[in-house]
Amino acid sequence: MTPSTHRRSATHPRRGNYSLIMGFVMTTVIGFGALSVDVSLITMAKLQAQATADGAAHAALVAYQQNKSTAEGTTAAQFIADHDTVAMGLGKIRSGDPQFGNWDFHAPPAAHAFLPGFDAQGNANAVRVRIDRNASSNNAVSLLLAPILGIPTADVSATSIAAQEQRAIMLVNDLSCSMMEDNAFAVTELRQGDLSFYQFLVDHHQAGDQLGLSVYARFGSKAATLPAPWRTSNDNDAPWIPLQVIPQFGSTVFTSGINGICDTESATPCGGGADPHPRAADIGECTNPGIALRQAVHEITSKTGAPYFRGIVFESDGLPNCDFSGNFDIPSAQAAAQSAADNAFANDISVWTILYHNGGFDPAFMQSMVRGVGFYQDSPDSTQLSEMFRQVAESLPTAFVF
Repeated sequence: MTPSTHRRSATHPRRGNYSLIMGFVMTTVIGFGALSVDVSLITMAKLQAQATADGAAHAALVAYQQNKSTAEGTTAAQFIADHDTVAMGLGKIRSGDPQFGNWDFHAPPAAHAFLPGFDAQGNANAVRVRIDRNASSNNAVSLLLAPILGIPTADVSATSIAAQEQRAIMLVNDLSCSMMEDNAFAVTELRQGDLSFYQFLVDHHQAGDQLGLSVYARFGSKAATLPAPWRTSNDNDAPWIPLQVIPQFGSTVFTSGINGICDTESATPCGGGADPHPRAADIGECTNPGIALRQAVHEITSKTGAPYFRGIVFESDGLPNCDFSGNFDIPSAQAAAQSAADNAFANDISVWTILYHNGGFDPAFMQSMVRGVGFYQDSPDSTQLSEMFRQVAESLPTAFVF
């Protein structure tokens, strides 16, 4: 019996080793499971926290810009935080946030920074919001399997800065005689293009947006006044509609001025209305966009600075072909326009170009006038002018989130 007893007793150590090994294996498996499941949970929590921070910062900035109320901005940010889920719970806006301040869009990328507080005029163009789900805010993310390993929670935080770059845009319109052909149909469509651009900015209002309009043929044209505008060759003179802030719900200043863009040969304002309009005697007949482009650059540089995004939308139906004296001179007319575009770009002004080719035209010239983030469009159909202007308006930057 002894050997038999010895054999039975010899099996006990092997059972003990097996249990230890299985326990180690199970712990390892659970550990890897916890790593896989909870790492995914933490990753999701980080993404959701960032989305909440982005939404809260953007909402705060938009609400603040409506009437410069930090209280309304704070309320808007809190609404987002109260309704956006972060890992099956809610994140908390960090104490002291949202912070209102300023972002310098014109500094080199490495020097970009959020500066809390208001500028010398009491304005802010940016908001920072930080969202926490962590132990210090008493709402850390509860993990699913990691507690088996003694890790019950994880801390997650996210930061977002929303900054609004105000926009200043000058429209530059060709009113040369070729735009007046066929009963001024082309210039009527151009007017609709201007109105489409303007209405987009009203419908997608950003506080501080500015818009203006320069017109040209041989000369540029000063601000619309009754009984008639004045021709000019001085870029310091006010253009047809001087650059000015667009109210949230629009303004008759803009609609009246744009409505005056019509047949320069007619003694009657557009549609028989009272809106002032340029006359051929005031702006000439041949095509010379240089003065209107210079007026546009002067308006923008003299009335805006940081933090404005600045641009010119340059429309033409043909080739620049005369100098300020009215002499036929394509090279000098093109050179004057190119010089104005170069001056625009040197002053951080982008240039979009729109070509309605109505007879003689030069796509290469219009393409060469593009500057910065602008782009070129063309069509032989004047009814597409509204859509082309709108596409430019849609491409303008709104609020950026960092």
